[in-house]
Amino acid sequence: MDPATSDPLLLDSLRQIQQTQAQLLHAVQSLTERSDLGGPGPATTGLPTSDSGSRTEEATENEGSAASLPVSGSRTGFTSRIVLTGGSYSIYYALAVASKELDIDHRPDFTNTEPATQIGPFKQWGDSHKIVAMDPWGHLTPWTFKSIIEQENVDLRPTIAITKAHMKLPELEESVKAGRLVPDGKVCLNNLGELAVTKFAVEPVWYLPGVAARFGIDEATLRRSLFEHTGGSYPELITRGDIKVFLPPIGGLTVYCFGDPEKMSDENVRLSLRIHDECNGSDVFGSDICTCRPYLIFGIEEAVKEAQNGGSGVVIYFRKEGRALGEVTKSRVAEAYPTSIPILERVELPEELIPADSRVEIDAKITAGYFTAGKRLTAEELQSVQGRMWEDIDH
Repeated sequence: MDPATSDPLLLDSLRQIQQTQAQLLHAVQSLTERSDLGGPGPATTGLPTSDSGSRTEEATENEGSAASLPVSGSRTGFTSRIVLTGGSYSIYYALAVASKELDIDHRPDFTNTEPATQIGPFKQWGDSHKIVAMDPWGHLTPWTFKSIIEQENVDLRPTIAITKAHMKLPELEESVKAGRLVPDGKVCLNNLGELAVTKFAVEPVWYLPGVAARFGIDEATLRRSLFEHTGGSYPELITRGDIKVFLPPIGGLTVYCFGDPEKMSDENVRLSLRIHDECNGSDVFGSDICTCRPYLIFGIEEAVKEAQNGGSGVVIYFRKEGRALGEVTKSRVAEAYPTSIPILERVELPEELIPADSRVEIDAKITAGYFTAGKRLTAEELQSVQGRMWEDIDH
């Protein structure tokens, strides 16, 4: 006999794979039957819980299968969690372990990595319906669960990191020279336009019932779609309906806070906020294939000004290139604009559909070359266009 086939660990792994496949088959059949019936049915239908292992095992044995299905108690902590190390970087973690460059038993040292500033807690943090795509307590994990990590050797890692840094962009130096930004030594540090920022790096943590509710679907439909459209990578989505938290392998977000972080949640001060989706071509390399970077720079400038005026300035940067299209699709779409899409008729955007606060942007785009059947403003006329003022808004 081949020595490899007599390895007890290998045989045990093969048995676990066989058991999981049988359990998956039963779960998918259950979901299919439910779908064929044409109704959503109970929320738990098609989502096996920790008790479903024994029921599935009985069904499998009756069908004469050689595989027996484990109950959740027989599974290790590693196989009973829908948790990835490093989110979108989990594949690199797997490669490091496979190539023996990283010991699978390695535990990180969190000494001197405490959050650089205190945030919260707020009442929303305890409401599962308010926050469903991140763990607001994620920056405190190593310290909140320190005893569990040490006593039970559990690998728990933070999903949020908070640090302080300086930001320096060439456009900001130009902003200082032009007088749009004024150094104050606190937010805008000097004539080079260096900015003091508090940075929050956030990895996604999904509470599956809450995410499903946001999309107006039931949890079973969400779980099955995630399982099927990730190549069956996460069988626990189907086999472990009792596990409600999933760390998806997608990009997270970064929050840059200008000024006092405590003011972000203060309803008594003004907040200048820019929400921005990642654009590698423009944001990083200044490519002219799109014009995202100017919007980002403008958002940063306004955030700094608000912080200097006693308010709060925030830029939230999502790691989802092209509204989650991905850079390949986004670039191909951009290539199709001037070459492959025949323009048979241009239609003017109705004036009544343009919100008051969008007038400035729309007129600026038309002046820069966007289509219009009407009058194109001159640069001088554009200076007089403005949206609603703060005083014009009901608070």
